[in-house]
Amino acid sequence: MAACRNGHPLTAATTYRSPTDPTARCQQCRREAVARYKARRRGKPAPTADFERQLLRLAANGATDQEIADRTGVSLGKVTWAWRRLKRQLGGRDRTHTVILAIRSRRITLADVPDRQAQQAREGPSVPA
Repeated sequence: MAACRNGHPLTAATTYRSPTDPTARCQQCRREAVARYKARRRGKPAPTADFERQLLRLAANGATDQEIADRTGVSLGKVTWAWRRLKRQLGGRDRTHTVILAIRSRRITLADVPDRQAQQAREGPSVPA
C-alpha cells in the first residue's frame, strides 16, 4: 500500500493533491496543515478588521468619507465599499445607525471616540484670524 510523505496510508478515497504542491497527501496531512495555518493566524486581526475599526472611529468623530480616505491613505471608493460591507454585516440603515450598532456589538468602544467638546477645551479657545 502506498503512503504519503508522512507515512500515512494512501487510498483513492483519502488522497488529496494541492494545486501548488502535486505531491500526494492524505486527508489527515491536509487537516494537520490547515490546523497549523490556523494556529499561526490565531490572535492576528485581519487587515480589513483594523481598517474597519479605524473607519468606524473616524466616522464616530464626524469625519466625512473624503476625510476618512485622506487620513487613512486609501481611495474614496474603498471607503464607500467598506461602508456598504459594514452596513450589510451589522444591519445598519445608514452611517449613524451602523456606528451605533458597532458600539453595541463592541467592535469599537466609547473610549475610541473622544469627546469633541472636551478636546476643544483642552486645546484652548480658538482665535479667529
